[in-house]
This record gives sequence, structure tokens and C-alpha cells, in this order.
Amino acid sequence: MSAAERDTEVLRTLAAMPFLDWLELAAVSGMAEVTAHRALYRLSRDGLVGHVRHASSLVAPTRRWYATADGLRFLAREEGAGLERLLRTQPVTAHWQRVLLGRLDAVAVIYRLAATVADAGDCFPRFRWYRSLPLDAAMALGDGRTLGVIRQGAAADRTGFSDRIGRLLDPDLSRPRALLALLPDQSRLRQTRRLLARYPGPVYLATEQDVVRSLADDPIWHIPSASALLSLRDILAHLRPGGGLSWEPPLSRGVLPLELAIPDEPEKTPVHLLPVLLKPAEKRMLDCLADWPFITVRDLCGVLDLSDSRVWRLAARLEGLGL
Repeated sequence: MSAAERDTEVLRTLAAMPFLDWLELAAVSGMAEVTAHRALYRLSRDGLVGHVRHASSLVAPTRRWYATADGLRFLAREEGAGLERLLRTQPVTAHWQRVLLGRLDAVAVIYRLAATVADAGDCFPRFRWYRSLPLDAAMALGDGRTLGVIRQGAAADRTGFSDRIGRLLDPDLSRPRALLALLPDQSRLRQTRRLLARYPGPVYLATEQDVVRSLADDPIWHIPSASALLSLRDILAHLRPGGGLSWEPPLSRGVLPLELAIPDEPEKTPVHLLPVLLKPAEKRMLDCLADWPFITVRDLCGVLDLSDSRVWRLAARLEGLGL
């Protein structure tokens, strides 16, 4: 494969999976890590890709890459299918950009999972994001095996998540054969385990922390009906072909994404860019405040294991952002 062909493949992968980091890009595209890194450098130099810096309490600081408007125009010409079709079939519009950036902490966890699936399955999954269906995402391997991904965030309402699971069980909905459920902690994993017992296919549950920190052979996945733990390689080895990727109507009008930039005055940052702007400690503090409204600074110091002065600085920063 020539350098030009590799560059096109990187753009094609970023169109399907915006905001991959370079290691995830290498895993899901089947490229060597150094090859993916060099392709990103060339494309960035030509203005065809850009990046945002991102970190969370689970994911270390990294650059997350996306195809720019010029990159999408270039890819559309290379594909010969037209820009309008690309905007209708891939999550690359301005609307999709806001959605994925607003959920970037969750996006990062699901991409780590997709990279592990690529490693465990010895092939590179076809990936699809969803805006309004009960699933967050789905993957299809080349031999017809399909996996759905549903995630419950730390601040998600239990009733709302139960409703999503109820919609997922709708017999008229096209579903992947197996379901991977990502939960914020063991308590909600146990609750969800019972809710998903009726899913018409294999179900596997894990905490986000375990998903991010594990490899394909690590036994971290629970099943609803037993106490045994499985690795992702075990899951894929026993998964039979079947199921399908749920279909979602495309946006009625696709608009090219804007150039991304953090405003010079942080308090003017749009809401969807806050996951990029906020540091892991600030996100941890927001998570703590969601769990413990009206907590005192003294108690925050204990929960976060930070000094009094550090907590005050974090609080001032979050208050300045209106959070």
C-alpha cells in the first residue's frame, strides 16, 4: 500500500470513527503504529486532519484526531461518492461533531473497547455510532459476528437507563447478536445484570475502568447467569455469526463541521467542548458533586484525597465556567 493509499485509509477510518487517538487508529485500521503516526503527520501538515487534546480520570492525556472539512472533501473525491453522501452516511457533520465531543469521555472508553475487539478478533471491526437509539454503538466483524455496546454513565438516571434497556428489547428492533454493557461501578453492574437477563442473545458486562485498563486476554467480563469471568478473546471465540447493526435514519441535512478551537476566554467555551477543556481532577470533582450535592470543602478533600487549597482552586475554576 502506497503512502497516498494509507492516507486515504486513515481519512476513511476517521470518518467512521472521529476522535480516535493514534494507537486506537492503528488497532482498528490494521496499520502498524508507526505507519498510522506518520500518516497523521502528513495529513495534519496538509490541513486534512486536526486534533483535540483530551484526558479523563480513566484515560491518560492524548491527542484525538478528526477529519477536517478539507479532509472530508478530499475523501469524498477519492471515494467518488460525493460529499453529500459522505455527510449522510458517516458521523462527520457539524451536528455529529457536537454530539461526539460532548460525550468524549464515553467515546474514549468505547474506542478503547473497539481497539481491544480488533486485537481479540484478529480482524478489524466495522463500527457504527448511534444518536438516538438505545445502543451507543455497534461493531461487525468480517465473518458476520456482531456486537452492540450500551453504556451507563456515572451520573445517568437509573430509570432512564432502564427505559433504554426496555427499548433495546423491542422485538421490532434489529439487534446485534451479542451485547457488551459498560457500567461505572460494580453496584450498577449488579443492577444491570438483572435488567439484561432477557436480552435475546449473549450479554457481557464490565466496568469502564476494567475495559480501559485490560487487554484482550484479561477476564473482566461478567455474564448475567453465572459468576465466572470471561476475557474478550473468550467471548469472540464462542460468538456465532448473526444479528445485525441497527439502522438509524440519517440527518435530514448534513453540514460540514467547523474548525475546532478553544476560546481564549474559557467561560465562553461551548458546552460540547467542556470535555476537552476540563482536566481529569475537575471532572472527578464534578462527578463527586453529582453524587454528593451540597458537600462541604472539608469532605471534598477527603473524598478526592486532595489538599484544601487544591480543592478551592478546582472549585473556583468550575464556578468560573458556570458549572
